[in-house]
Amino acid sequence: MIKLVIWDLDDTFWAGTLAEGTVEIIDSNIEIVKILNKRGIVNSIVSKNNFKDVRTFMESEGIWDLFIFPSISYEPKGKIVKDTIKKFQLRPNNTLFIDDNFSNRKEVEFYNNKIIVKSEKFTSDMLNFSKLKGSEDSSLIRFNQYKALEIKYIDQKKFSDNIYFLEQSNIKINIRNAILSDLARVVDLINRTNQLNYTKNRVSEEEVRGLIEIDSVTSKVIHAKDKYGDYGVVGFYAIENKQVSHFLFSCRILNLGIEQFIFSYLNFPNIKIIGEIVTKLNPIDTPSWIFLDDEDEHKFISHNKNQKIVLFKGGCDMTGMLHYLSSSNDVKIIEETNYVAKNNISIHNDHTVSLLNVKVLNTIQKADLIKKIPFIDNKFFETEVFNSNYDVLVFSVLMDYSQEVYRERNSGIKIIFGGGNKSLSDTSQWQYLLELYKKRSISEINLEFLSFFKRKYEHLGKISVNDFASNLSLIRDAIPNHIPIIFLNGAEIEVESINHDSSAELDRFKSMNNELDLFILSNKNCYLVDVRKIIIDRAEILDNIRHYSPQAYFKISEELSKVIKKIYPVNMYVPLIAKIKLNLRNVKFLSPVYNFLGKLKNKFILKL
Repeated sequence: MIKLVIWDLDDTFWAGTLAEGTVEIIDSNIEIVKILNKRGIVNSIVSKNNFKDVRTFMESEGIWDLFIFPSISYEPKGKIVKDTIKKFQLRPNNTLFIDDNFSNRKEVEFYNNKIIVKSEKFTSDMLNFSKLKGSEDSSLIRFNQYKALEIKYIDQKKFSDNIYFLEQSNIKINIRNAILSDLARVVDLINRTNQLNYTKNRVSEEEVRGLIEIDSVTSKVIHAKDKYGDYGVVGFYAIENKQVSHFLFSCRILNLGIEQFIFSYLNFPNIKIIGEIVTKLNPIDTPSWIFLDDEDEHKFISHNKNQKIVLFKGGCDMTGMLHYLSSSNDVKIIEETNYVAKNNISIHNDHTVSLLNVKVLNTIQKADLIKKIPFIDNKFFETEVFNSNYDVLVFSVLMDYSQEVYRERNSGIKIIFGGGNKSLSDTSQWQYLLELYKKRSISEINLEFLSFFKRKYEHLGKISVNDFASNLSLIRDAIPNHIPIIFLNGAEIEVESINHDSSAELDRFKSMNNELDLFILSNKNCYLVDVRKIIIDRAEILDNIRHYSPQAYFKISEELSKVIKKIYPVNMYVPLIAKIKLNLRNVKFLSPVYNFLGKLKNKFILKL
């Protein structure tokens, strides 16, 4: 008996070709799918099409959710059908494949022994076919079981490729009572973290002190480490009268599973979750790759006088990479990442426009922005980038790839906010934005503010590639020449999303990456950690094109370490050779010696 029907779409399920224009829905085929689902026979799709276009169209017709495990790409169908049958945990002889194309049917038969294949004409009397009788399942029990299997498969696809990496990382956590020496770190975590702050209960330093000192409150800090190094204090929770008032973690440990482990450790307590959270908790799982470490005293890396100070400017999602880098005693990390303001808005100040505003705007202009714009606060213009108190600047420019630019109509001052092509100045988007910020417990972006903002600011869209290059030049000129800048670019893998045009996003990343390449080639003391060459598998990207798996961050950190070592070789002969070269540089008759020393220096660097 047939348990699974796999449909082609163009000129089979519907009339016409979607890529060529409007198609005509065949109502009888929709009815067939609904009846089969009620007979306990599930339906899937294998179609040569653009995934986003198909999903958008089918959702608009209300038929997308009738199918399970749809496979929509331009890959050959034989192996795709085989893979689809495997996802359902069925056999080819329990599967019917329908396609108008003779070659596709023959290819599917070749790769799937004993599968039943039919042309589109078969649908006219399909429900009377003896092998499609099924059994009564009007409650859709079997359909829902496969839907659950589909959700599980998608979740496993996100994480399974990294389980081995996590298991061999030897992640250990220590849960201990918070003490006053933890005060500054806990306050920072409570008021800075957002993505993994489940309670979003922002409190003052004095209130945190009370949590630590009052005996009736159980307040704990979570310290984490793995074989690559020490994360330090990465989490905090507080429980009073059996109610969890704080449950939060640094995004540095994003996708390691530590938040779920602590949730399990506390026996899955009732937590009132506020706003959006990047990782959902569940009342079942205990990550098997995390272990409790009972040591109360933590060993900290001693200071190395030859340590290089690395200033990182970028999104907090990239700090997962910094952990692996900081495990080395050769570098000291200073982080400048996005943070959460008192009004609950997550603030990025790492866009090149925002960074240059630190230099360009005067005190009065800055104060005016802080007073009137809720996503610019007192900390917004604080940065070490234009000082010379560090050895290397590592700069992730992904906010230039993603965020929106606005220009004040009178002064011409540009400011940055949001992303995803959402505009604060577009009244057609206001309802969506108001609901979004209400959900995030952000009260300052309200109708009154949006009306004010529309009057004062015009939306320019994302920064142009020319302005991006110009801003990079201004930043390079404002930083002492002897300080190298290592840029992190973006991945070039399409990530399907119903919230934005993923193909346009990919094109945007490619054009910005190309402009960054040109800038680095034409400017001295600029280097690249090329994420394009590091992240080549879709499985290493999580919920969006800017968020990577722990294993991917590890590989990025390895490449970053190589670049830093190339800039500052640890081999003692290299600085000596460089010094000799400097003295010989202008002596023309010694140029052969100068060139030989250059080659020798490169050999030492390559051996590191």
